[in-house]
Amino acid sequence: MTRDHGDNKRGPLADESEPDWRDSYAAAFPGSSAEEVTVDTLANMSALPDSSHGPDTDAEDELSEPARRPGYLGESARIGKYAVLRQLGEGGMGVVYSAYDEELDRRVALKLIRPGRDNSPANQARMQREARAMARLSHPNVVQVYEVSRFEQQVYLAMEFVQGRTLGSWLKAQPHTWQQVLDVMVQAGRGLSAAHQADIVHGDFKPDNVLIDEHEHARVVDFGLARAAPRSEPGLSASGLRRDAAAADPAASGRVSIAGGAVGAMGGEPEHRHTSESDDGVPLLDPGRSGGGRVAGTPAYMASEQHAGRHADARTDQFSFAVTLYSALYGHHPFAGGSLLELVINVSDGKIRPPPADSPVPAGVHAAIVRALDRDPEYRYATMSDLLDALNRGSGRARDPEFDLSVARPQRVMLSMIIPASILAITVVLIVYSPEGSLLPSAASNAIAGAVINVVLFGLIFAYRGNFFKNTINRRVMAWLVVSSLAMLVHRTAAVVLGTPVATTMVNDLLMLGAIATMAGIAIERWIWYAAGVMLAGALLCAAFPAVSSLILVGSLVAVFLLAFRFWSR
Repeated sequence: MTRDHGDNKRGPLADESEPDWRDSYAAAFPGSSAEEVTVDTLANMSALPDSSHGPDTDAEDELSEPARRPGYLGESARIGKYAVLRQLGEGGMGVVYSAYDEELDRRVALKLIRPGRDNSPANQARMQREARAMARLSHPNVVQVYEVSRFEQQVYLAMEFVQGRTLGSWLKAQPHTWQQVLDVMVQAGRGLSAAHQADIVHGDFKPDNVLIDEHEHARVVDFGLARAAPRSEPGLSASGLRRDAAAADPAASGRVSIAGGAVGAMGGEPEHRHTSESDDGVPLLDPGRSGGGRVAGTPAYMASEQHAGRHADARTDQFSFAVTLYSALYGHHPFAGGSLLELVINVSDGKIRPPPADSPVPAGVHAAIVRALDRDPEYRYATMSDLLDALNRGSGRARDPEFDLSVARPQRVMLSMIIPASILAITVVLIVYSPEGSLLPSAASNAIAGAVINVVLFGLIFAYRGNFFKNTINRRVMAWLVVSSLAMLVHRTAAVVLGTPVATTMVNDLLMLGAIATMAGIAIERWIWYAAGVMLAGALLCAAFPAVSSLILVGSLVAVFLLAFRFWSR
């Protein structure tokens, strides 16, 4: 199912099932929930109820194309090399279309400045800034930008088309366990982390800016408010934020200011005021009329420093991520009150609503979220990666480093391909040079084949010893393979000395290897039990069909390494 890449008109906490949130924000901030927050809109805010994860509307109904309006592109329109297919969505800043790239034969998403929106150099620069920010990222959890160009005097973005839905719609489509929610959010967190490592602050992370495809793979979208991470932050102490929050006294005046670092009555000059610009000259905090200011972002997901008009950094994105995760896990906003003003005050005071008493979410996950929601950025996690690590530890998903199978995974996968290929090659040689009319090798050539396999195995282990010996689990896996290979060589050498028939040797080989694999399945990885079952079944087949026992043995060993490939490449 297709979704808008970030500019939908949506409510701040969920999607279609939240008319109160959506309507109140639409009334307060005409055009988009991501629109700049002006000082004149706060007094009229209505109540902010809990978010809902109720049933979603039908996907096709959601995406049905609206009636053609002046300035909007229809199905016959062309934008450069792209043929427009349909409109996907729109917001205060942009409109997104599904389109077809005729040159590269692929579907793309095109984002243009919305008709009726001021096509000023500043807005065009904002689109270019978004393109530059996304183009600097190459990560599986960030939507890829293909091209930024101009069409009839305006900038457009050609982006990766994602067949999926927003996080809000995904949550409402059907019930999800807290583990499933955490999994997709951690994926989105990795995308944010990649942006931060590229010195990019998203600035507007929320459910509408997370797309989840049919494989439950999450991608972060809409870097329209992205900016370069500031080199140094102004003072963001808890005392300063408390002072700002204390100034927010709605009884003092009918108008409330969010300007230049203070939330307070319009009567006085803000204590902190500054205007900053991005690298392309687009103001990030614009001076407003009547001494007020404008703060870019979606209010329900903005950190206290954003509400106060201060510079956003990676810790600001971390706060927005934590708000989104809290809402997704518990079904209500962590700070929502009776109005937007109350929400801002709750954020500034750090008043987090408690989770439901019957919530199955582990206490460790909750503790990590609460720290990321701290009103003082200095008390949040140092990086997004640190928060993700804490969530994994709190959920019990993080592995002991000594038993982390992600270590040396590529090397194990390579080994699982090379060893069976070697076995098959040796088998071909043995069959070609076997006695005429027989598929069984001689006892001596059987032992030599075992020696060759040992040489290949030991050579691979030695070549990748720096990876294979990094932690306990990999050392155990290598020990299993070495013991199995050496045991087979010793057994075949003994068979030559004792004059044991080759067919019997094959049966004994598989019985012995199956027994070793059974023990390895207990001590190392459970999937090895499947390998044990394959080899023990092969032993029975060898006993039943001794004339083709060599082929059965080879097939059993290849099947074992195919199992290894499947489980090690996950």
